[in-house]
Amino acid sequence: MREYIHTFGSNHQKEGEDLVLYNCGLEDCQKGHYFGPLSRDFHIIHFVTEGEGTLTIDHITYPVGKNQAFLIPANKVAKYEASKTNPWKYYWFGFMGIKARQYIYQIMNTRETPVILDIEDLSAFQETIQTMVDIGESGISLRNHFIIQGYMYHLLAALVETPKPLAQHTTAEAYIYQAQTYINKNFAQPIQIATIANKLGLHPNYLTALFKKYTNTTPKEYLMKIRMAKAADFLVHTNYQMKIIARSVGYGDSLAFSKAFRKYYGVSPKEYRCQ
Repeated sequence: MREYIHTFGSNHQKEGEDLVLYNCGLEDCQKGHYFGPLSRDFHIIHFVTEGEGTLTIDHITYPVGKNQAFLIPANKVAKYEASKTNPWKYYWFGFMGIKARQYIYQIMNTRETPVILDIEDLSAFQETIQTMVDIGESGISLRNHFIIQGYMYHLLAALVETPKPLAQHTTAEAYIYQAQTYINKNFAQPIQIATIANKLGLHPNYLTALFKKYTNTTPKEYLMKIRMAKAADFLVHTNYQMKIIARSVGYGDSLAFSKAFRKYYGVSPKEYRCQ
């Protein structure tokens, strides 16, 4: 990991500024690397250039992969974890200040999922953060501080251009966002694709076709991914009994859960917990 931390002033002083960088960096995550659950007093955005993992925030778990960014707002309890088989490589920057929350709201409030951004080309973000870290490592000085602060504004300006307001999405894309949001919030309950389709006023086959076209997966596969990611998290970080985990991710009994888990990960839940 390489990281630059802004050291001019205390956090209390930083909070009194309009907008100030807290830190930035890059990391090739180890398999299964995780952070949290905890909250921080600054906003942080990660840009994933390789691999996959999950973000859990407000009791919802989101899969996050290449060419996506995920936001963790200040004072929000969150946990993020890299895949055990295909871990993330990501770049990040954190920031705080009087206007930070206002800017985050303006940038993200047009999204159906306000903590995830799809970004087709991350190269500009990657190169800018790399430059910021390089400058920081060259020496701590007021000059370097101002230069790095300037690059932070470039990052935020680029983010303003990145989100596409939901109103500008095609109708098909809007349906996909709404279906994903429903699954993210209700994965612990029995979910029928027909129920989701009915809520959107669509035929189940049409919803599946749209999902496949825009996400390269089906609603059932997406639901399974969310459930299995949450189950894996419970297995590693809690002592819950299998029947509790099964119910918590939408399965009525432990046997059905164990069969699904083995099919997805190639090992039983018990074996996964002991790894």
